[in-house]
Amino acid sequence: MWPFKKRISPEIRKANYLQAIKANEHTEILKEDVCAIAGIHLYARFLEACKCSDFEELMLVREHENKYDKNAIAILRFNKVILGYFPAEEAAKFAPLIDQGKVIRVYLAYAVESDNYKQAVIRVIQYK
Repeated sequence: MWPFKKRISPEIRKANYLQAIKANEHTEILKEDVCAIAGIHLYARFLEACKCSDFEELMLVREHENKYDKNAIAILRFNKVILGYFPAEEAAKFAPLIDQGKVIRVYLAYAVESDNYKQAVIRVIQYK
């Protein structure tokens, strides 16, 4: 089962998260959400997610010309390597906000592998 993200206690995970939030204190949080990254099952993408530090901030890129989803939002590391996409139902909620220029930050919460199942979860924060 290699590679896998090391298990971190909930207390440390919460402290890391609060530290990441504090770095973006410039405005109040309007909404928080959690969702899985679509397409993370591809091995190279999962390997890249495992390289992320806990609560590493990720970059969002709207793909207006995506032929599969008009609301497509790619999720990338700042080194421009793609991890995957917002699931379609989440993209439908967040795409209009991104198009309006709203401040949305995304952090990798965790990436895990169990048997042949790979998952990466992001925390999405919308600021006022």
